Formats: sequence, C-alpha cells, structure tokens
Amino acid sequence: MSLGYQIDGWLGALLGLVACSLPPLAMVPATVAARRFLMTPAFAGVIRGAAFATAGLLISTGVTLMLPEGGTAWWQLAIGGAAVALTYQGRVHPGVVVIGSALLGIALAR
Repeated sequence: MSLGYQIDGWLGALLGLVACSLPPLAMVPATVAARRFLMTPAFAGVIRGAAFATAGLLISTGVTLMLPEGGTAWWQLAIGGAAVALTYQGRVHPGVVVIGSALLGIALAR
C-alpha cells in the first residue's frame, strides 16, 4: 500500500489494499467450490508432484550455493547432510535447522 501511496496518493494506496486483499478473499469461495475435488487421488498426485518439484529445486539451490568457484569444505557438506537428516526425520522444526546450520556455518567459517 505504501508503494501505491507513493506512486498515486490515496487512490494508489486504496488500489494496493484491494490488490493485497482480493486474492486471499477469492480463495475462500474457490476452496468451497472445489472442496469435492480436493480429496481425489488425482489431486493428491498433483500435490505429491509439486512436493517433489519443490524438493528438487531446493536441492538444486543448495548444491549451487555450496559449489562456488573455490570448492566446498568438508564441514559444509557435513552441515548439509545433518540438516537433511534432521529435516527428513521431521522431529526438528525446519526453522531451527536453518538457524542452527547458519550459526554453525558462521562459527566454522572463521
């Protein structure tokens, strides 16, 4: 809304508010209308495919970040492997894994 206000004053702020509010509000009736399709095996397959695609993109991004021109240290691979193991088991919240990995990486990089 602040960007809309800076560009076109109160009208821009109002349009920014509508643009931010309309998509979530449109999802409620759309979900009600599509509820009978959400529990079908075909839709479950779509969700499973999206989860696999997300995991693949996450792994690709991690590999790209860990393999710069200088190479990767052993401790970076160890932190990455530990993070994958902790996240895969599901016992530790992913946010805790990310913050812990970052702090450990900062400590070991010095």
